Amino acid sequence: MRHFRLLFLFIIGALLVPHSIMAATFTVGTCASPSYPTISAAVAAATAGSIVKVCPGTYPEQVVISTSLTLEGITSGNASRAVITVPGSGFPMTVTSTIPDFAGKTVTPQVLVTVPGVNISNITVDGTGASVSTNVFAGIMYESGSSGIVKGVSTRNQISTGSYGAGIWAENGNPSAESVTIENSSVHDMGDYGIILGSSQNPPSLTVTILKNDVASSFGGIGNNGANAIITSNLVTLVTGGSYGIVMDGYRSSTTGSITSNTVSNANIAAIYDSAQTSISIKSNLLWNSANVGIGINAVNATIELNTITKASVGIEFSCSKGPNTVKSNTISDVTTGLDQVPLSVVSANTYDNVDILRTSTCGFAPTTAPPSPLLRN
Repeated sequence: MRHFRLLFLFIIGALLVPHSIMAATFTVGTCASPSYPTISAAVAAATAGSIVKVCPGTYPEQVVISTSLTLEGITSGNASRAVITVPGSGFPMTVTSTIPDFAGKTVTPQVLVTVPGVNISNITVDGTGASVSTNVFAGIMYESGSSGIVKGVSTRNQISTGSYGAGIWAENGNPSAESVTIENSSVHDMGDYGIILGSSQNPPSLTVTILKNDVASSFGGIGNNGANAIITSNLVTLVTGGSYGIVMDGYRSSTTGSITSNTVSNANIAAIYDSAQTSISIKSNLLWNSANVGIGINAVNATIELNTITKASVGIEFSCSKGPNTVKSNTISDVTTGLDQVPLSVVSANTYDNVDILRTSTCGFAPTTAPPSPLLRN
């Protein structure tokens, strides 16, 4: 009887659990029944906390997520790829960006997140064949006031003539703090940058963790314009003359964060570029085959240490930046100039292997004008 009473109380307690904390599940596609024919239909029907499971297949639509939920692709049979492609009817929803370098420009996203608490996983977003007339074409966009986790996604082919193309775009122009995590994802074949993030607030109201992603782009890898960015253990490959690997752009905004343990290759201008006016840590990165510069700094209070820079014209370019910046314990190999345009006051102890000129100190001052933003094509 005692066991019966306990079982009875357990069942009654389960029945009394509020419905709001019991996640509902919605299925999209042909691998289950009942199901919704489109992702947009399932997302519109979902309640807060729901899980929208997407069967393998192709879904030509613009998906707007305005409810806190999880969107995930699932495995069925011998397939595990749900692909959001370009709809024949175009993209009705656009967003005006608040990122400082893009303020007032119009973004057309394939997937748009408008609220906090939206997680996306195992989804491919493919921009092949898009014709977008706005300033920016993005695969996944977290707009101001939204947050969530992007994990195990693939964004590709966000290219449209006349538009800036980006795989994943996250921003926050609101004073309330938000966070976005992008991890274990593949971003490739972009028109411009693979991942773009930014905040118009000072201090930043957006924190973005970018972890263990594979990013390949023909112009730039990861660009931060005003957000707090924790960029760790990513593989960034620049293809066909791509310009910048990872950028902390602080000329027009307050940019914070760190760049740690990333591998960046084939940058035409700079593997890592830091112009932030705050303390940025650039540590333990592997930078290879930069046509121009391994690390470029025009910053204040940067800490650059334990990086390995191999095969470049210049290992670390100071651009006469007066700092103060801490540069030490880097390994610089097979470059023409180890440290270039170093202010006379800077003392830097590094390891040099096969370097023609260890250091040039042609200035003791900082530039009076800032160069154009590396996030924009010039």
